[in-house]
Parts: sequence; structure tokens; C-alpha cells
Amino acid sequence: VESDQVPLPELKDSFLNHMQYLTDELIPKLEREFNQYIGKQGRIFYGYSNGAGFGANLLNKDPNLIGTYICYSTLGSKADKGTWSTDIDYPDLYLQYGDQEADAFKSEAEFLKAKYQESNSFCELKVYQGGHDETKWLEEFKMTISEILKVK
Repeated sequence: VESDQVPLPELKDSFLNHMQYLTDELIPKLEREFNQYIGKQGRIFYGYSNGAGFGANLLNKDPNLIGTYICYSTLGSKADKGTWSTDIDYPDLYLQYGDQEADAFKSEAEFLKAKYQESNSFCELKVYQGGHDETKWLEEFKMTISEILKVK
């Protein structure tokens, strides 16, 4: 994105800055301070709305960083602009959106699901009853994380 195309030029590199912070600072600090090296399979990302969009972009750009993504009402990932490979085993992906949300949420989730199917990677897509609602995301997160941790 060119800086003259961004309404606030200071936000031009926000994704890259967040990604760099996560990979270069946050993960190493947590693993060092808690004396844990969990690695990809032990890391879980959770986000909703634009946070889920960040996650969907991150899993495409660095599929070896985090093993499981939980992304609800994903929007703004620009996943359709990413490079997808049928040879990559992408991280597990749990997607959800509400049946009362705008079509953009459905489109983005279905695009991600299709890319995952092309690479034979695991993706679970669910539609919940409701809209763009933090209360519903937290309710669904509890169920999803319980299922993930029960299996592992």
C-alpha cells in the first residue's frame, strides 16, 4: 500500500509492525520469561473482527509461527491478495461468523475455507446465530478452545 493511498499515512506499516512485534518481541519474551519453548504446535492465536483479519493475514504470511488460529467475524485480512500454495500445510483454522453479519464476513470466511481445502489443511467453518457481537464471540471461543484443548 502506498502511503498516499492510506487515509492515515502513519498506519501504512501497521500490519508489518504488529507482525514484527509478535514474532520478534512478544513470543520470545513470553517463552523466555515463563521458561517455555512451545513452538508452533503449542501456540494458539485468537482474534475477532479486524483482529481475526490480522490473524488470517499472519497465517498466510508465516504459516510456521502459530499452529492454531481461532478467527471470528474475520474482516480485513486481505487474504485474497496473499500468495497461497497447495503444497503448504497451513495451521489449523477455526472460523466463525454470524448469520446476521454483512456479506463481507461470509465471503472472507468462505474464501479462507476454499484456500484451506485446496491445500488439504484443516479448517472448521461455523455460522452462529447472531451478528457482530463480542458477547457471542466469547461464548463461541469457550466452546472452541475447550474442544481444541481436549483433543491435544
